Amino acid sequence: MEKIILIVLLFCGACSLAPVVSEKTARTLGDGNWETNVGMSPAVSVTVGRGFGESLDLHFSYESQIVPIVEVGGKFSIIQNNEGLSFSLFGGGFTDGGSSSGYYAGPVVSFKKNWIEFYGLAKYNNVTWEADASTDDDDSVFNFNLSINQNFDYWLAVAGVNFWFNEGFGLNINGKRFFIDDASEDGERIIPSLHLLFRY
Repeated sequence: MEKIILIVLLFCGACSLAPVVSEKTARTLGDGNWETNVGMSPAVSVTVGRGFGESLDLHFSYESQIVPIVEVGGKFSIIQNNEGLSFSLFGGGFTDGGSSSGYYAGPVVSFKKNWIEFYGLAKYNNVTWEADASTDDDDSVFNFNLSINQNFDYWLAVAGVNFWFNEGFGLNINGKRFFIDDASEDGERIIPSLHLLFRY
């Protein structure tokens, strides 16, 4: 438990990067259906999404990193099954209104059997960092000098499981890991995440 708390504090003390919150299934919501998920990724996050047609979802997310980040994104289904294998592509853009902005994209695959759904994704992130007078020199997750302007990219791998207690409520547990050349020792850890999923 102490290790989990330490990881959360280390991450929340890092610079604002791309949103760490991510897709939790390759299945889309369906036309006119909504989903809200809240939890820790490990920063506190809230995402609200809606289905537009049977193959497209759009969403808005808020994530409370050291500086809050907002993002707008979407997911397009390639293979869609209520049971069994599903595959989608996702992407979006984000900003903290100041130092950090950019975009992300990647694939997500999931497999659902009854009330259990496993999934995995690879998320490419491109970040533009604009330093200001209040910026710290060092970052706890990435070995960057944050006192100068930077543009960098990295990958985030996510593996997780959803437990669907009914069609409208589920519990998500996942782990994330950064893949970047300049990751610090803290940045190479597995980051635990927990979310509640509400579909309506």
